Amino acid sequence: SIPRADAVALLTEAGRALAPAGRGLVTDFGPASLRFPRGWATRGFTVIAEVLSGPSHAGNAVGYLRHGGLGPLIAEAGLTIHTQRPSAGGNITLAVLGASDDGGGAPGHRQAADH
Repeated sequence: SIPRADAVALLTEAGRALAPAGRGLVTDFGPASLRFPRGWATRGFTVIAEVLSGPSHAGNAVGYLRHGGLGPLIAEAGLTIHTQRPSAGGNITLAVLGASDDGGGAPGHRQAADH
């Protein structure tokens, strides 16, 4: 995990690089309910990896989750989540992003995918 300001800057620059009405795919820690056993096993591995990566990395990850995860970052970067779907037993979210002024809705909008 990287500091919040760096994450917003990265997403802002990614948005600038998109073609008009273009989309970008990002993966994120999933806020969805975990499915047993795959979801639980993957979450356990993720927690261990975060802790082993050091206190700065783990602190950034905790702060990221406390601030609401991907949605607030996307809104702060001036982008919109057009669709998203859980993967890896609920641990990973796949999200399609676009510029907030391309008709995709309000910044940070989350459209739940039924998959």
